[in-house]
Amino acid sequence: MKQGIYVNGKPVFTQIAHGNVKNMVASSQTISIENGRVSIQAPQLTIDGQVIVLEKAPVLHIEVFGNVNHLDAGNVADIAVTGNVERIETVNGDVSIHGDVFGSVKTVNGDVQAQRIQGAVNTVSGDIYRDD
Repeated sequence: MKQGIYVNGKPVFTQIAHGNVKNMVASSQTISIENGRVSIQAPQLTIDGQVIVLEKAPVLHIEVFGNVNHLDAGNVADIAVTGNVERIETVNGDVSIHGDVFGSVKTVNGDVQAQRIQGAVNTVSGDIYRDD
């Protein structure tokens, strides 16, 4: 079973403290996570001095295996979470949650898919799906 956080299919953090991501912010240049910093300089990631080469991609694909309190992906990412979510925001990107949404999910251009939605989900140009 996968654990941690993956960007474009490569593991960037393999251990999430207590299974929760407290705060994560992504932009075209950096992804910062509480207790760690990942800088992106296409086509590579630098994580605390360790370089990971990435394939070129117009959109980041962020996968989180664990619960998410807050993830702000800015304008650059599709997000997939296997776990429960309190709050996720992205401008251009799809959000797929294999778990429950307790707070809010917001995207301007993208679809949102979740198992159970107890909070608010907003999209301007996209669809909202609930897994049965």
